Amino acid sequence: MMKLANMLRAFRSRPISVPCFSSVAAAYLAVFCNRSFWAAVDGSIPFEIKNLMFYAMLAVILLCIYALVLNIVMVRYAGKPIAALLIVLAGTSSYFMDAFGVHIDKSMLVNVMLTDWKEASDFFTAPLFVHVLFFALLPVLLIMVAKIKRQPFKKELLRRILFGAGCLVIGCSCFGLQYKSITSFFRSHREVRSLINPVNSISAGVSLIKSQWKDKDIVVQAIGLDARLKNHSGKPRIVALVVGETARAANWGLNGYKRQTTPVLEELGVVNFPDVRACGTSTAVSLPCMFSHFPRSEYTDRKGKEYENLVDVLNRAGIQVIWRDNDSGGAKGVADRVGEEKLYDVTIEGLCNSGGCYDAILLKDLDKKLAEAKPDKDIFLVLHQKGSHGPAYYLRYPEEFKLYAPECLSSDLQNCSQEEIVNAYDNSIAYTDYFLGQVVKTMASYSTDYDVAMLYASDHGESLGEYGLYLHGLPYVIAPEEQIHVPMVVWMPEESARGFGVDMLRLHESATERYSHDNLFHSVLGLMGVETELYEKNKDIFAQCR
Repeated sequence: MMKLANMLRAFRSRPISVPCFSSVAAAYLAVFCNRSFWAAVDGSIPFEIKNLMFYAMLAVILLCIYALVLNIVMVRYAGKPIAALLIVLAGTSSYFMDAFGVHIDKSMLVNVMLTDWKEASDFFTAPLFVHVLFFALLPVLLIMVAKIKRQPFKKELLRRILFGAGCLVIGCSCFGLQYKSITSFFRSHREVRSLINPVNSISAGVSLIKSQWKDKDIVVQAIGLDARLKNHSGKPRIVALVVGETARAANWGLNGYKRQTTPVLEELGVVNFPDVRACGTSTAVSLPCMFSHFPRSEYTDRKGKEYENLVDVLNRAGIQVIWRDNDSGGAKGVADRVGEEKLYDVTIEGLCNSGGCYDAILLKDLDKKLAEAKPDKDIFLVLHQKGSHGPAYYLRYPEEFKLYAPECLSSDLQNCSQEEIVNAYDNSIAYTDYFLGQVVKTMASYSTDYDVAMLYASDHGESLGEYGLYLHGLPYVIAPEEQIHVPMVVWMPEESARGFGVDMLRLHESATERYSHDNLFHSVLGLMGVETELYEKNKDIFAQCR
């Protein structure tokens, strides 16, 4: 500690000018906080002798931009805190970018804002604290103890104007020398922009604030005002929709994965849909989009907030909607008007651990909940899973589901081998398989009095180290298949199938076609027998099987 104190005193004894300070801080940001950016550049334009000019000019441009900004913000009293804030932002962001391959944009910030303490705590690992210490806190300490040498106002102003002008001239000159290469690169790789740190975080923050400012005047518009139930002489209906969390098709046993991670569903003879695409790569996007009447190509975050959704239309048609949630992020506004039962804050011995509750909590006292429904009334039951939410996959299943070993017993995926990560993830999928079997068992117990069915669809997939990427949430345009290809299954006993008017043999035959979350809205309307102008028969997966 004495040695560190002496070093800091020696450092403070040598005052530096604002231009010098701006240059050093700019170099730190460009080199140490932008490793993911440079790795992405190298992945497209290899770091070779023939490309050295491109790299040199790009580096100088980045340096000039950072130095110019720091030169402007380094005003008396406020300058150091602003510079420190930029360093903390860049240093902390770089950990998630480097460790998990995260791209920071508006949707990622939304995910962060909607993450609760339990989910966030999964990321509080020793490597994170070490990274923040060396890449954020220590640089900030140097900034705060640094002595800035200032001249009389006019001389200081002139010096900084000249420095800023120099940054502009040098930066523009370098851009001019490599104009074609740089513009072509960023046009072809727009996603790389979300890796320029901390520009990405600041830009995403501004974009989020602007959208929230616009959203404050939103008035939810009703849809499906003409919705009504078709007359059917059969039993009332219970349809359970299980919204999966972070399950990817690649590790789904029914899809031909090397491991049979779904033995229960195989034994039940469910209809498996092997070619389904998600609406987004994060719950904040996918969940509202899944229930929206807009297709993914037209869906926006604002439309998700501005219009009612599937559960509202079903409720309006006279169907009782029950939403039970074990995902601590909640229903993302989808169930605002019908209400949701939040089970992720419950603590029950045997059903919960330090990471929250297992998905079996969704079935606890469900019989009582269903008994409260009005006799002869159709019921739409939504069960929103915790599923395979990472990075702490090992917390998503109880001891008896540790089928594959060794498993990753850490939230710091970088310290686990890919085999360990996949083992823990596959265990979580096996538990989802068991849970879905329990849902089927529960639905089957009501088949005497109701026509029953279960639909399961995951909200998005997950990267498990492929291409150096982990978790999910990448911009859709560059998201790997692992994050958007998701599992989907349907279970329906034969007698209920007749009540729903569905030919199960034909459904099995049509299941191999390509589907997406766009089909969910219309398929549920069709299955529940709801008539409305919103319904599109060609998007109903059951329509061709009636």
